[in-house]
Amino acid sequence: MPLPTSNIANASARTEWTIKLKDVPGIVRQLHELQTEFADAAGLLDDALDDLILVLEELLTNLHRHNAPAKTPIEARLTLVRDGDAVWCDWLDSGSEFNPFAQELSQPDAEGGIGLPLVRHFTTEGVHERHGHFNHLSFCVALAPTS
Repeated sequence: MPLPTSNIANASARTEWTIKLKDVPGIVRQLHELQTEFADAAGLLDDALDDLILVLEELLTNLHRHNAPAKTPIEARLTLVRDGDAVWCDWLDSGSEFNPFAQELSQPDAEGGIGLPLVRHFTTEGVHERHGHFNHLSFCVALAPTS
């Protein structure tokens, strides 16, 4: 089942990205390619997007980790829109229902537990909705100061 389309429009820089999750190293590599492409389109230094990329890496890693045994491929679609000193994110995924903004936090250990606190630290205005078989997240991440 394909992902529904995004509804973000009219912004200074915009990019849409769709991925089928296969492996975490591939995800990380693609995120860094996305960082460079979006920075160029938005007239930013790559470093300004470090916090955003960290949030996206955590969300994608969790999506992969908690849905890897699924028989159908997990897809994620991301729309990024620069709005002044922030980037708005519109995220759709076909994974199991998961709200990173309301999930109870656990103590970090050797298995993990640091990702969701990082996501919450760097995002504002986080909203989760479930539409049929899809998670829809909307959130904002401030551009990091560049050196």
